[in-house]
Amino acid sequence: MEINKKNSRLIVKCCYDHLFAETRSRGEEVSRREIDGYMKPKRVRNLEDVFRQMVQSLQNANMIPNVIKLKQRNRGFLLNYNYEKILSKYNGNPTRLRTCMKELNPDIKSNEKTWRNFSEGIVDAARWVRQFKDFDSFKKYLKVFQDYGDEGITLLAESIGDGRIKGLRFTLALDFLKELGLKISSKCAKPDVHVMETLKGVGFIKKKDEREAFKAIKEIATRIQKPEYWVDKLIWLSCSGNFYNKDKRYWSKKEAPKYRAKLIRLIKAKQG
Repeated sequence: MEINKKNSRLIVKCCYDHLFAETRSRGEEVSRREIDGYMKPKRVRNLEDVFRQMVQSLQNANMIPNVIKLKQRNRGFLLNYNYEKILSKYNGNPTRLRTCMKELNPDIKSNEKTWRNFSEGIVDAARWVRQFKDFDSFKKYLKVFQDYGDEGITLLAESIGDGRIKGLRFTLALDFLKELGLKISSKCAKPDVHVMETLKGVGFIKKKDEREAFKAIKEIATRIQKPEYWVDKLIWLSCSGNFYNKDKRYWSKKEAPKYRAKLIRLIKAKQG
């Protein structure tokens, strides 16, 4: 299936139609306005917000979401995402941070490696954010890369994901950037398994590869004159059914592959 204007518009229409039909079948039809409310991330306003988003992106690493669930009541060890206080209280030592985590998370012993990696990532992220004098200096840092377009964004994600921050590699660096809500964010996408499987299923990519999917999303976005973030989020939302802004899942995580397959079949049927 060629990525042209017609097929790009088709996949977008099918994503909306799929969500309308599947939620309607549950007697809770969502509106286009509600769906579109997910197409732009909340804007970060200071370095604490930047650090918060980096921690949330670290939590999206493989397997971590199934183990580490940072509910409001047990975020105390993150000290309101104050990276300076984290480095000071734990003396930059991930082991001290993990010890504090254990008091609030009984499953930490059975998932010791996952929690250890997460705590190391948090400390590394705090050190990374600390390098910026203030929020303006962080935005200037982004702009240097932003001015070089797509190549600059790729270089920026590779730089952030170069191993200095435990667990934050290229794709999670893109996830971090796309959720900042800044100008650069609209040009970023982090294709997860839903997006990759959908693009592969309809023939937009040949294999389930994050970088290939990233390029395909950019092509689709260009054809329909929408931000990459917008395209990525719409496909993800139509596969996952996860309307997280209102803490509502229209189908479970286990059911998601079935609904993803239904979306792919719908796109193929309309494409003919």
